[in-house]
Amino acid sequence: GKHPCEKPPAMCSDVVLLSSRPGDLVVDLYCGSGAMGSAALANGRRFLGGDADAHWAEHARRRCEMTLATGRTATRSVVVADPRQGRLF
Repeated sequence: GKHPCEKPPAMCSDVVLLSSRPGDLVVDLYCGSGAMGSAALANGRRFLGGDADAHWAEHARRRCEMTLATGRTATRSVVVADPRQGRLF
């Protein structure tokens, strides 16, 4: 279930920290799994991402939501077994 080009969370954090300042906007137009977005949000940056594949765009959105909820870099997104299943958080 991993994205074929997913980057390690630690590497994404390094890229974000070395190329931006707190409060900056990090843009990833091919966000895939959302690893860069998660790293950006966990390090106090704003994030704008998108992906041509709706499946991966949704995956990235959920991963970023987890980061916003916990304040930590999410290593993966929440997998919902059934779309009718309610949210627990």
